[in-house]
Amino acid sequence: IVEGGAVNVGAHDGYVNAVDASTGSLLWRYQALDTVESSPAVAGGVVYVGSGSVNNYVYALDSSTGNLLWSNEMAAGVDSSPAVEDGVVYVGSYDGYLYAFDAPTGDLNWRYQMGAVFSSPAVEGGVVYVGSADTYIYAIDLP
Repeated sequence: IVEGGAVNVGAHDGYVNAVDASTGSLLWRYQALDTVESSPAVAGGVVYVGSGSVNNYVYALDSSTGNLLWSNEMAAGVDSSPAVEDGVVYVGSYDGYLYAFDAPTGDLNWRYQMGAVFSSPAVEGGVVYVGSADTYIYAIDLP
């Protein structure tokens, strides 16, 4: 994702990178504990991204410095790209849950059980939409 003149991208080598969109120079990199196949989301000066095949985390990184703001260990990998809406980070996991984390703190607000989630959630009109490996598309009313 491109935000504020920076291209933010995760990599299979376990790094989240921010690159200057004009020059291509590296602004910062953060070493996750595993592969990063999730595409980052950026909101409010924070980069949110998932990782994992063995060490499974969701990270919140300062978009200016790459410093870790918070992380949450997950039961399984996160390829799902986070969606951020109204101070909540929505992300799915191989463990069969869609998670809703408080964006500023990383506290778990709620989770919803379904099949493994590889797709990226979308939020619109008070509903979060996400596809699951159980062959269903879910529309979950937000509290």
